[in-house]
Amino acid sequence: MVSSPAGAGAARPARSRRRWVVAGLLVAWAVGLAIAAGWSAHQGPATVREQSTLAQGSATLDDAVDTVVAAAGPGVRAEVSAREITEGCRLTLARQGTEIDRTLTLTVAEGQEPALLDRLAERLPPEWDPRHFRGSSRLRADAGDFVAVVGEVAEPGRVAVTFRTGCRPD
Repeated sequence: MVSSPAGAGAARPARSRRRWVVAGLLVAWAVGLAIAAGWSAHQGPATVREQSTLAQGSATLDDAVDTVVAAAGPGVRAEVSAREITEGCRLTLARQGTEIDRTLTLTVAEGQEPALLDRLAERLPPEWDPRHFRGSSRLRADAGDFVAVVGEVAEPGRVAVTFRTGCRPD
């Protein structure tokens, strides 16, 4: 009969206990991850436009129009177009959605269009990340909730600012 080295039997329970601890930690991590994912899916903000409803986008669009009118300041005439609703855009291969566009026309003295775009870029909320591209006479911003804001000189004395919700579920 061959004898085993001293203490060899004690290593097995320690190794077995370590495996259970590691397995328990992995299970706890997986459960925590599942809880966080579930909470985020129901409580967190939308991470893609398709997770936001048309009503939410429409409300953001209306607020954005008001914000841009206020940022334009006094002495600027503002005309807001009616909503242009386009149905049938594709969310996925199997789902269709709807999008809303609106145009705000700002009228200033001829030659003041670039100054108006500068003023808008300075006065719009910083979280919109407004950018005025002077060489192209264009302004771009994100009003939040995936509403795009694009301003550009339409003709002498007129700046057209377009607001788009993009394709969303109804």
